[in-house]
This record gives sequence, structure tokens and C-alpha cells, in this order.
Amino acid sequence: MNQIQTELVINLFTLSLQQLLYRWKVYPEQCFEIRTAVGIQLHSLKESILTDYITQIKNQFKAMIDILSGIEILILQEDEILQRLVIRFEVNKKQNTDQELSVFDKDIQLKTVMHQLLTRLCKVKPKENDKTFKIRFISNGAENQQQEIQEQLLTNWVIVKSEDKVQNELVSSINLPNLDILVGLE
Repeated sequence: MNQIQTELVINLFTLSLQQLLYRWKVYPEQCFEIRTAVGIQLHSLKESILTDYITQIKNQFKAMIDILSGIEILILQEDEILQRLVIRFEVNKKQNTDQELSVFDKDIQLKTVMHQLLTRLCKVKPKENDKTFKIRFISNGAENQQQEIQEQLLTNWVIVKSEDKVQNELVSSINLPNLDILVGLE
């Protein structure tokens, strides 16, 4: 995955996570501020220990992106899953194309997906009970090749094997040269 494709997936994950945390009231409204990203207003976490934690997750995700086929964000209340957002991505290395994705095209794609996600999340009516979130990486099987990566994953993350797919309602998809991204919401 090239740098622009990686940035697109990471930004999609980070922006989606923050919208879910805000909409489900996992953290108080005071923890968020409205910022403009890709031309739309989104809720963003204010600088805090929580943003440091999200940055740490984002950096680990970026470091392992080549052995993943997706990521899940779960909003939980006790042991019940209230909402699941799945971002799946696949690099098509067989497709020979010299066509590069511009930053403008990347932003347009991201804006479209975020707008569709926000439209779906507007229907959420959270109760005032305590909620948490969980991040689960979806393996593409490459971690079986490298012992060091296997140990890091087992220590730090919940890994879902590729065959453990859950049916989700498609929110949006991005089809780019050499990269397909599906965003599903349950």
C-alpha cells in the first residue's frame, strides 16, 4: 500500500472512530470540539490523554497495515455490542496501473464516506448508560509469517481472522486504482 492509500485508510479509521465515540456518548460532549475535515464539520477529540491514546492506536495500526485486511470498531455496553463499524481494505497488486491517487481525489472519497456514515449515525439514540469501545484488527494471514509481529499482536490486540467475517450493512465503498475499501455498519 502506498503512502496516500495508507493515509486514506488511517484517516477514515480515525475520523470514523471519533464520530462513533461522540454519537454514542462514550465520552462526555466536553471532550469533543467541532473541526472541519475534508470540507465537512466533524466532532474531534480535544487534546487530552484520550487523544494520546487514539494517536497510539493509529500509529500501531499504520505500522501493521500490511498484515491487515481491515479493522473493527465496537461500541459496547457491558458485554452487548451496540454498534460495529468495519473498514475492510484490499490492495490489488495484480492490477497494473500507473494511475496515482491525488490528494484531492483522496479527500473527495473520504468526504463521501464520512458524509454517508454521519447520515447513518444521525439515527443513533444512545441511552445515558456507561459505554466503552474496542478496536479489533482483522488479519490478512500475513502475521503467521513473522514471529515478531505475531507476538506484538497477541500482546496488544484482539485479532479477528479473516474468515470470522460478520455481516454488515454497507455504508459506502471506495474503489481506487489498486485499492478497494468497504465500510460496513451493524
